Amino acid sequence: KKTVYEITPEGERLFLDLLQEAPQEGSSEDARFRVRLAFFRYLPPETRVRLLERRRDLLEDRLSAMDESLRGARDRVDDYTLALMEHGRRATTTDIEWLDGLIQAERSRGVATPGGRRRRSAALRRKETTS
Repeated sequence: KKTVYEITPEGERLFLDLLQEAPQEGSSEDARFRVRLAFFRYLPPETRVRLLERRRDLLEDRLSAMDESLRGARDRVDDYTLALMEHGRRATTTDIEWLDGLIQAERSRGVATPGGRRRRSAALRRKETTS
């Protein structure tokens, strides 16, 4: 004898609502994004692109704040604190580039881009100007 459980239509709606919930700043949002990403296959492609772009925008804002902190901190903090700040900046830049790749992959599968054009992230624009 076996008990079979199924998600109800209301539970399915709640699940999709939670996946599409607006991001919030902070480390708990980082973990929430990773959980959402694990269930992206249940979302329509347009929603996936929108959530990935929203995450990228949040990280680009975070990166700008890090750049500002680094400019002001170079003469005031020790080498280890500076190294930690620079590590955080590099990790955030890598995450933005990773998100750009996911967005590009979604779009190459036929997801329409708003306005018919491809967006370039601020991180990549900065990288191109420094190269």
